[in-house]
Amino acid sequence: MYEVGNGVTAPKPTYTPNPEYVDRARKEKINGSVVLSMIVTAEGKVRDVKVIKTLDRDLDKQAVAAVRTWRFEPGLKNGEAVAVLLKTEVMFRLY
Repeated sequence: MYEVGNGVTAPKPTYTPNPEYVDRARKEKINGSVVLSMIVTAEGKVRDVKVIKTLDRDLDKQAVAAVRTWRFEPGLKNGEAVAVLLKTEVMFRLY
C-alpha cells in the first residue's frame, strides 16, 4: 500500500454517491462532515474504511456505507495500478 506522492498518483473517483441523511439527524438539523481513511485497491475498490473525525453516530455509519460503494480509477506507481491510502471528507448539509 502506498500514499500519494513520490511517484504515486492519486486514485481518480468514477462513482461517488452521497450518503443518505437519517431522519433523526435531519430533524435535529445536524450539519458537518465526517473524515474517513480508506484504502483504494489496485482494482479501484474501497476497503478498510475508518472514521477519523466523527460527526454523529448514525451519520458516521451512513458516510462509511456510502464510501464503501465508491469506485475509482486506481492510483499508479511507475505506470502500474497500486493500492493507495486516502483520506476523504464526507459532507452533510441541510439546505
